[in-house]
Amino acid sequence: MTSLTKTQLAAMLDHSVLKPEATAADIEAGAKAMIDCGLTYYCIQPRWLKLAGDLLKGQGMQLVTVVGFPHGLEHSASKAAAAALAAACGAVEIDMVLPVGALKSGEADVVRQDIAQVVQAVPGLVVKVILETATLTDAEKRLACRLSQDAGAHFVKTSTGFHPSG
Repeated sequence: MTSLTKTQLAAMLDHSVLKPEATAADIEAGAKAMIDCGLTYYCIQPRWLKLAGDLLKGQGMQLVTVVGFPHGLEHSASKAAAAALAAACGAVEIDMVLPVGALKSGEADVVRQDIAQVVQAVPGLVVKVILETATLTDAEKRLACRLSQDAGAHFVKTSTGFHPSG
């Protein structure tokens, strides 16, 4: 087993400021924490991409943003357009929320297409799919992972942190 140094570990971590009431001061404090801790990925709401990009310019840090956050209920075309706009604003990774209701309704093709539209809208960018696993059965979790893979997503994540559990 290989041990990581503190610096190596920090370089693999995301720092997130995603609360809806976040202010410019919160984004600035998050950027300072990124620099102080040597983190690489800063996950913020799309509205803050320009500010965060300006604050971290030249620091070697990457911007991550969310699409369909926190419930995944937007139309697929809206998610795809939001992802493309986020990429144009400097995001290098997109964390999208899977349409949980569609999954639970057995609409696998709808879910796969939802993810695929976002992936196709941002070629070359990493797309992570947030599953909100506290709401899913084990079979639904497996299906969500398979659909994410089939649609071209790079990773899955367990939760937004905005659901009552998970």
